[in-house]
Amino acid sequence: YKKPPEDEPFTLYSELGICPWNLKRKMLMIGFRGQEIELGDQPPANVVFLIDVSGSMSPVDRLPLLKKAFKMITYQLRPIDTVSIVTYAGGVGVHLDGVKGDQTETIIEAIDSLSAGGSTYGSGGIVKAYEIAEKHFIEGGNNRVVLATDGDFNVGISDNDQLVELIKEKKETGVFLSAYGVGFSNYMDERMEQITNAGNGTYFYIDGPEEAKRAFANVFSGSMLAIAKDVKLQIQFNPKHVKGYRLIGYDNRVMSNEDFHDDTKEGGVLGNGQDMTAFIEIIPADSSEEVPPIPEGENINEEDESEFEPLEDDVYMVVRIRYKDPDSDESKLVENILKKSDIRQIPSIKYIFASAVAELGLLLRHSVYFEERDISKIIENVKKALQSDPEGAVKDFLEMVEKAHDLNP
Repeated sequence: YKKPPEDEPFTLYSELGICPWNLKRKMLMIGFRGQEIELGDQPPANVVFLIDVSGSMSPVDRLPLLKKAFKMITYQLRPIDTVSIVTYAGGVGVHLDGVKGDQTETIIEAIDSLSAGGSTYGSGGIVKAYEIAEKHFIEGGNNRVVLATDGDFNVGISDNDQLVELIKEKKETGVFLSAYGVGFSNYMDERMEQITNAGNGTYFYIDGPEEAKRAFANVFSGSMLAIAKDVKLQIQFNPKHVKGYRLIGYDNRVMSNEDFHDDTKEGGVLGNGQDMTAFIEIIPADSSEEVPPIPEGENINEEDESEFEPLEDDVYMVVRIRYKDPDSDESKLVENILKKSDIRQIPSIKYIFASAVAELGLLLRHSVYFEERDISKIIENVKKALQSDPEGAVKDFLEMVEKAHDLNP
């Protein structure tokens, strides 16, 4: 997405087109891009790396991979930054405690000393990491715990709800949480998402050296710095044009219309230079099909929309965004109107690529909304997006889709 103007925290992108896996339907793509603040202009960082060194982390794609990635991070540190390293396995260890960012040799030695072994005392490590982050807290700085694990918390607070409550409580101190997941056999994706949502952070999955480079190379100049918090999205559909919809992406973050306007209700966090995308699949008002009774979608009618001001006939929908500046508790509102004439018959490259990513995800999850499971069609669409691939992300995704096709011909 385009970079936002200097005085705006993000760019909002909306595109209304044809749904690629059901040509009778429409689909809305909504995207954000956070403002990019150069590293030299960013506030000082106080980061505690919380690293799982339990026995399950010994394979080459886990702790050894993370150690290489953390060394990349070391060379981004500035003298004004503070870094600490906490590890957890059968117990909790503190390898660095408030070391300044220009002590490169000391930091590298601490990383090299890490080795895997023992069971996982995840909650104990989290408590210690927050304790150290609070000790070195920087007013107006980027205070954060960075968790790196395969997600296998098998000792301590293993109950998801208790773990989430612990992290929510610690977030109130002004220290946020980000997480990096590794491994495959016992990786707990749902848990990682839950705890980072609770900690006003983001999480990444790293499957190899290239993804590690992409995720860690700009960790201080990238998405770990919050540009906007409590970001919420609301769509008002015009029942004259829309019969029903379902949300694709972030469907586990659905909230009521009342919560959208309630500043005490939390939303998501948008990081520095971060892109975020969601789709809404739409059944047009003139369609004869029934809207399935699903939690991520519903029928649209005049009564449902009665709490809103009625829309003009040519307005298809209104997209509303609420967000707070990182140091504010009062939200701001942004609106974007989409008209029926805005429906694109020829989609943009962004739309083609992003919808192909969504389609593969739905297919691999065996979505009931797919009448046929043809990965070859996804490959065709991804190849169309190769014409705009400055960072090689489309090429990498194409290789992954082709592997999925070979496994599911």
